[in-house]
Amino acid sequence: MADHMQTRILQAVQAAILAAGLVPVDRVFLERPDELPTTLLPAVLLNGGDESVDDQTVNFPAVQLRVFQFEASACVKGEGGAPAAGRALAGGIEAALLALPATTLTGGLLRRLSLVGSRPDNSGTGAVGLFELRQTWQATYLTLAGAPHQPA
Repeated sequence: MADHMQTRILQAVQAAILAAGLVPVDRVFLERPDELPTTLLPAVLLNGGDESVDDQTVNFPAVQLRVFQFEASACVKGEGGAPAAGRALAGGIEAALLALPATTLTGGLLRRLSLVGSRPDNSGTGAVGLFELRQTWQATYLTLAGAPHQPA
């Protein structure tokens, strides 16, 4: 069985960020469950989020319009110029993703990719701390009804 479209989208986003060379290749994490040690900063974290599904009943076979939200977080050490460094890294992420047509990301399967918003988080703990700028992205795509891995 093919991967769920959410997984394919996140992997394509990860590949685009890696290709941009914003951070070393071992520092772009896909749904990492553990906290980041400061030795791995700067880094980019990608995490899946909510998805809405709308049945498109005029089609046969039935298709579903899906809107998947995910976060791309720019993480830097919480020292001196951390907010500026975090914003610069987040700007690189945004530029890398917006430079690609949405169809490029998943071989023509994705209809639209857009930035919804961002928010800073300066709540890191520890001796050095962490500054994180979280971007919320929205990916719109179609699947066959009842088959989240089958693009339409």
